[in-house]
Formats: sequence, structure tokens, C-alpha cells
Amino acid sequence: MRRRTPRPARRARPDKPRIRRRRR
Repeated sequence: MRRRTPRPARRARPDKPRIRRRRR
């Protein structure tokens, strides 16, 4: 049986910005 772990809150990281891809 898998133990359900609480997911950490998603915080914005200025030091590591996520790459935004322009989708048409």
C-alpha cells in the first residue's frame, strides 16, 4: 500500500525561472 504524501506548495523561484514556451 502506498503512503500518500502531502504535496509541497508551489512557490515561485526567482533564482530559477521556469522556461516559458510560446505555443501557437
